[in-house]
This record gives sequence, structure tokens and C-alpha cells, in this order.
Amino acid sequence: MTTGVGYHYLSYTKFHAYGDVLTVDDNIKDGRQVVVDVRVYDTKLNLRDTDKFTCPTECKYDLGTPDGSGDIPEGWVVKFRVGTDTDSYRTSWINGSA
Repeated sequence: MTTGVGYHYLSYTKFHAYGDVLTVDDNIKDGRQVVVDVRVYDTKLNLRDTDKFTCPTECKYDLGTPDGSGDIPEGWVVKFRVGTDTDSYRTSWINGSA
């Protein structure tokens, strides 16, 4: 939906490969929270980390790895799916890369 010179959105989720930051923004004022499931795979597609983030409005999460380094190694695969606080509204898995 567009109005005037800008775009209006209900919600969005982005993974920024530089800095390994997940951004979640929810503009729907329905009292439900956005839920994001994240999976991180190494270059051989072995699952290395899983996380679940719940965001009521605007959130940023610095993703890391199980070793606590705070960085996802270059070339690892980051997958996430987005929904509300009920599982029946999740998107398909979205693929990204660190």
C-alpha cells in the first residue's frame, strides 16, 4: 500500500550480514508480538545454532554463534521465519548468508 511520497508497512524483518544484526519492526497495534525463529548453518549445512526472538514493536538482535564469539563466520547460512505469537502464522524459511 502506498500513500503520498512514502511507503507504509505493517511489519518487516531483515538480516544484515555486516554485523550479523536481525531487525524486527511491527507496526500493527493488535497486542500480538512478532516471533522470529533463526537457524544458523555452517558451510557444510550442519545446524550450528537456533534462536527464537519475540518482539513487541521495534527490536534489533546481534546474532552470534554457540561458541560465544558474537560473530557468524563468513559464508554460513542464516535462515529465519517470521510470524506472530501463534505458530499458525509463520512464513516459509527465508535464506540469508553471513
